[in-house]
Amino acid sequence: MKKNQKAVLGELLAELKAVLMQEGESALTDNEDWTFYTNEEEQLDLHTVGLIADPVDVDEEEWEEILPDIAVENNLLNPISAELIDNVLINALHQSPVISEKMLVKALNYYIENDDFMKL
Repeated sequence: MKKNQKAVLGELLAELKAVLMQEGESALTDNEDWTFYTNEEEQLDLHTVGLIADPVDVDEEEWEEILPDIAVENNLLNPISAELIDNVLINALHQSPVISEKMLVKALNYYIENDDFMKL
């Protein structure tokens, strides 16, 4: 995943879904050194624009998250890790091999709100 570039969530999910279907789970999980940052505090949708950047770092003394400067400068303070996105995608495709990006966004929102996978 190219870092420090804007991305539209629906397009990102479509790209990741294609990688998963063509190359398998390891193609996703071996490349989780990025995070999708957004300024959305409400539900995400297909058109949510965010930024792909370095993952959140943690100040081990204060146990505070440290977001990359580029995310902070663009007021994109809500991180969604590649690992979370990948896990939701893998779970959803295991349940339903034919799933739309719209349903993937719904599954992602469900996980963010419930800390659990959505049953499809």
